Amino acid sequence: MIDGTFLFELRNKWKGLTIFLVVALIVSGGMVQLFPVVVDAMEEDVEELKGEEKVRVEVENGNVTLDWEPLNATHYRILEDSGSHMATSREVDKVEEDNRTTLEYPIEEERYFAVIAVFEDVDGNVEKEVFVGMGSTVERKSPMEELMEAPYFRAFTAGRPDVDFRYIEGFLSVELYSWWFLLVGLYLAYISVNGITDDYEGRRLDILFSNPISRRRFLAEKFLVLAFYAFVLLSVSAAVMIGSLRSVGELQEFGVWTAFASMLGSWPLFLVVIAFSTLFAVKFKRSRTAVGSSLMVALVMYALHIVGNMVDALEWVTTFTILTYWDYNSVLLDRVFKAEHFLGLIILALIIFVAAVLIFEREDIPA
Repeated sequence: MIDGTFLFELRNKWKGLTIFLVVALIVSGGMVQLFPVVVDAMEEDVEELKGEEKVRVEVENGNVTLDWEPLNATHYRILEDSGSHMATSREVDKVEEDNRTTLEYPIEEERYFAVIAVFEDVDGNVEKEVFVGMGSTVERKSPMEELMEAPYFRAFTAGRPDVDFRYIEGFLSVELYSWWFLLVGLYLAYISVNGITDDYEGRRLDILFSNPISRRRFLAEKFLVLAFYAFVLLSVSAAVMIGSLRSVGELQEFGVWTAFASMLGSWPLFLVVIAFSTLFAVKFKRSRTAVGSSLMVALVMYALHIVGNMVDALEWVTTFTILTYWDYNSVLLDRVFKAEHFLGLIILALIIFVAAVLIFEREDIPA
């Protein structure tokens, strides 16, 4: 029967565990509430260029053709720049007696053009210049759409090119799941270590083992407390997410199964974190060293996962990170739960935990 250490750990840590549970619930439910705001921002009209309605730009066969509303000017100056600010523009053409021109050279980069009408007197002196308008070879996008096309955006999509902010699945993939491991995993690593090293540093283990409890059972109940807590945290977070999805009208599209499968799919991942944190705790015995080692491993795993997804040449490194085997995008975008990854992480966690038990049974207990 699970009692003793298990119940003692629950009674001893319930305040801290409850506080963090509340934080996790606020995050999981609150992120959903931000989704309508993001969608509205993406649907806002893109800011038009000044006089864009007066200038038309066509790109064909590497050439750019411009035509504009005539102003009965002496001639027109065509300015070009790589940005809409036109701060570094240069004159690329001078058009007389027409309101159309073709720039016969390939444009490989995005370009902005400005048309200026020049009025001269009979002596050829410039009387005035009138801005006609601007055009561009660029398909105008909102800032959010530009963000989604940036190369570094892949770092937060777990390498998936089809993550779209305009849908709740894509929004949660980037804004919640991409860093959920940091939020929950680092906390579990910290309390996993302290739950054991506190007994070492407080010299309570010799007294504890004078009772009829084995080292194996002691460590197993420590592990089970945190495994149980992680499962409760993820289950309740999924339930809160479902309620939040319902409140913003996205539950039918997202689905109850998707919420639970994507969130609870991370449970074995956190079992691995608890397991290697337990291993470091029994090996190093000192809180500072064990906590530092556990957090370092977790952060390195996260960093390798990010870099591997962002840089094609380093994609192979993701094979060796545990985060790769919590494929939340498969659930969110494809509605496919990878049971083999789920079971594989559980087996890995058990292997690491068994190693921790073997080390703990051979270590001397300080009196």
